[in-house]
Amino acid sequence: MPRNGLLNLYSNQKRKLCLNKQTNKQTNKQTNKQTNKQTKGYVINLNRSPERLRKFFSQTSANLFTRMPAVDKKLLELFDLEIFFNTSLCESLIGRKVTSGEIACTLSHIACWKAIANDDTLLDRDFAIIAEDDVLLKNDLQSSLQDVIVTFENGYFLNQDNVDLIILQSLAFDWFNLDENFCPMYYEFDNSGSSLFLIRKSLAIELTEKLKKEKPYWLADWFTDFCDKERVRGVKPHLGYIVGGFDAPSDLESDRQRARCNT
Repeated sequence: MPRNGLLNLYSNQKRKLCLNKQTNKQTNKQTNKQTNKQTKGYVINLNRSPERLRKFFSQTSANLFTRMPAVDKKLLELFDLEIFFNTSLCESLIGRKVTSGEIACTLSHIACWKAIANDDTLLDRDFAIIAEDDVLLKNDLQSSLQDVIVTFENGYFLNQDNVDLIILQSLAFDWFNLDENFCPMYYEFDNSGSSLFLIRKSLAIELTEKLKKEKPYWLADWFTDFCDKERVRGVKPHLGYIVGGFDAPSDLESDRQRARCNT
């Protein structure tokens, strides 16, 4: 290759390298702006359970959350459940009867999605956090949330930049008190609780638009029924904990057991 050609090739490569560095700096600045602000959150709570709400807000990290009134199964049972929910499709997926409590739980989470989707103070790539009122929170939840978001947004792990839902609690694992760096988990996410997770606003918008065309057919903790599994991750250690795990007292689980017996 002629000397001038080599010089031009070198100059072009150098220019591209400088542009890439500049782009990366700008991206990092944008990410830092998003992760430095306080994460917005909603906690789902029934009107008839004020004591659970009091206990939740007695936690030092609960100031991130705004109460979201839960949909009450007792109210739903006054109506045909098919008005609100595609029960036949759901039952074909889970292999048993779906309960009114499960439907109410799903509709309560959807109410949070809609609030997030309509929040003009959030950027489309911002995460918001959703909690159920029986979850125990880490004392340093806000700083831990920022660590988790930075972990994914800055691409510390291969192919993590498209993650839109991050599970922060699972009944299957007790990692609440472990002191270690956050890392992504790839285990089966579904049917292990929906007590604490991050959802990106863009996904909340996507789901809200989808629900304008069809009724929900998924359970609140069957995440990969409403979000592609490649966009879902969990983290360890967890940031929330349910005392007793799968053995914790639960009206939902009691209803599920009866539904399994009647299937």
